[in-house]
This record gives sequence, C-alpha cells and structure tokens, in this order.
Amino acid sequence: MYKSMKYQTADKLIILATRQDGSMVVIEPENGSLWKRVLSGEFGEVGAYVPPSKEYLDGVKAKAVRAERDLKLSKEVDPISGNILRWEELSTEAKSSISAYRLALLDVPQQDGFPNEVVWPTKP
Repeated sequence: MYKSMKYQTADKLIILATRQDGSMVVIEPENGSLWKRVLSGEFGEVGAYVPPSKEYLDGVKAKAVRAERDLKLSKEVDPISGNILRWEELSTEAKSSISAYRLALLDVPQQDGFPNEVVWPTKP
C-alpha cells in the first residue's frame, strides 16, 4: 500500500507517506487505526523527517510564479492580442504597449532573483 513513510514535525507529529504510484498522503493521529498500523511498522520502517532542499523549494516557487504569469497572459493579454477584430481596433501605441507587456511577462523567469524575487510588469 505505502512505499515509504517519514515523520514530519510542525505543530504536531504527522506522517508523510508515499504510495506505490508516487502520490503522497498525510496520515495524522486523528486517523486512529491507520496511524497505529503505520507506527507498528506494518508498512515498513518510518524514517526521520528530511526537510526539502532549497532547490526543491525554488522549483515549487518557480512553478507557482510561472502559473501566475500564465494566468496574467491568458486573462489580460490573450483576449486582446488573440482577437484580430479587437487588435485591429487598437492604436499603434496601444498595440505596442500590450506587446511590450506580453514580452515582459514572458521574460519574468529570466529576471535576476527568480523565482523568489519577481518584479511584475505594469499592465498597460
């Protein structure tokens, strides 16, 4: 059922378990019978908690920042630049501003300090 177990401490003791398919589940003391089965060793040894590495945390943050960037593109830029009728109604200056904003959003991952220090471009 579970491939590995790890203690994790925060405000209380929990166990982070990895299933055979790679998905993860949190087992808490409130889950009485399963908690007891895990602690008894039924699913294997429960190892010590190992905090995630900076690289892992940066990867998680980068994914979240890219998702926010993609949402901005899909909600703020694509409805205008992707609609030829709306796009053609804009002035050359407005088109230039939207194009520059789009490029600045696409360049967010190339910023110094990414993903922990992001300067979002200003929407025109």
